[in-house]
Amino acid sequence: MRPPTSRLRRAQTYARARQPIETRPVLSNHGVLHHSANVLQKKLAIGKPNDQFEQEADRVADQVMRMPGDKQDLAAPIFGTNNHSLQRKCVCGGTPGPTGECEACRKKRLQRKTQNPELGTRNDSSVPSIVREVLRFGHDFSHLPVDRVYPISSRQSKNSKNGSVLRKAPAAAAADKELVSALFAGNADLKEVQNRRKLLSMGSRGEAVRLVQQALLAEGYDLPKFGADGKFGTETAKAVKDFQRRWRMSVDGIVGDQTLGLLDVHLAAKALLAFGEALPVFGGAVKEAAAAVLDKAEKERRKTACPAADRAERLTACIQPVVIANDDGSTPTVAPALALAQRIWEKCCINLSVLGTKTVKKTNFKTLDESPTNVPTAEETTLFTTAGATSCIQVFVPENFAQAGAVGKDISGGGATYDAGAANPKVVVVEGTVPAVVAHEIGHALGHAGHDAAETVMKPTGAHDAPNSSKVSTAVCTAARTGAALSKTSGKADCCMFPK
Repeated sequence: MRPPTSRLRRAQTYARARQPIETRPVLSNHGVLHHSANVLQKKLAIGKPNDQFEQEADRVADQVMRMPGDKQDLAAPIFGTNNHSLQRKCVCGGTPGPTGECEACRKKRLQRKTQNPELGTRNDSSVPSIVREVLRFGHDFSHLPVDRVYPISSRQSKNSKNGSVLRKAPAAAAADKELVSALFAGNADLKEVQNRRKLLSMGSRGEAVRLVQQALLAEGYDLPKFGADGKFGTETAKAVKDFQRRWRMSVDGIVGDQTLGLLDVHLAAKALLAFGEALPVFGGAVKEAAAAVLDKAEKERRKTACPAADRAERLTACIQPVVIANDDGSTPTVAPALALAQRIWEKCCINLSVLGTKTVKKTNFKTLDESPTNVPTAEETTLFTTAGATSCIQVFVPENFAQAGAVGKDISGGGATYDAGAANPKVVVVEGTVPAVVAHEIGHALGHAGHDAAETVMKPTGAHDAPNSSKVSTAVCTAARTGAALSKTSGKADCCMFPK
């Protein structure tokens, strides 16, 4: 017995097929012009048993059931495998065997397999196997080459019964990021950090730690007790936190890809700034490019928003140390460390580039007559002329000051500034002056004319070895950003000051 087939048919369909009906054009969903009848279709009606429509349905069903199939009968999941299942004929019309094909067709199939072994892995059915696979609910699509199945997330709707959704496979892994600064490039451990496969933290040791410590020192973050010893201890962790805090990053004292990446950009971009300062023609363009890189890198790593009052354009200036040697060029004085001054004024979005040290060979200048006023002495004027004018802030370094018959290092507090706020200001500090006092005098050169009563870098200490505060205020930054030695970069307030 065949399974019962539907006896539904459309009432009077064939009777109305030749009757003329009025139509009108209709633009379909796909932009194709169709015609729609202006008549209502009647409801479906139940036909008589064994009428011409049921006979036609039975004939089509027989043809479908005689189609060759996989080893697993398509009808089995629907109708079961009992004695009432249909006996299918071979595709050629012959008597089927156990596989559903006659003996002659089976031999032909085996012969084709022998001639072409690849056919043994294919399905000879007219219906592709993937169609049969997909029709089985709950099938796993993980074997497909392009699309993969991933666990469904809480934000997605569950459309499948097994809790998975079909999505595109992830893109191929990106190439490793490379470090660009001369200090970091080529170190395998730092490359691992940059690509999020490693962290440097308390207890870490080795060359990678030493290079990070050197970068922190170059940025003006002091390591007074141990220096760059290659051991990540509390001193290094504090310097890392100070760096992270300045640039409004997540403060955890751990060197990961974000902290290392910003250190790397700072080292490379600041070297580019110094190179731009030395170029007479294209220097401005080079500095603008370096400033843009810094602005972008700092903004990307910022975890707290920059207050509107602290947004400013990045400004640049250069510093040229001038040391004094004996007449024969021997025993030159030692230029002061300038990294702290760079760090302090960077809080005001002023990047200071340090150029190569220049040497003046004149023994008499080692003990320099220092003026008690803002006008330089004759000997100071001669020293400035001998060194030559530049567009940078010049920092001259005698051994001592002499004034009114007295000789010493604390005369005028160990330092003085002339032509403050001009295009070529001159700073004079005695050898051995601590970096914070040098930063104070550079503040005058940048344009801050007076002294500050508050505890900032612009409050004097009166001695060459008594450090000033490293803090700045909004007022200090505003005054220091007025000097003619400063150069603008982008014209945009993309840098974030840190008046603390």
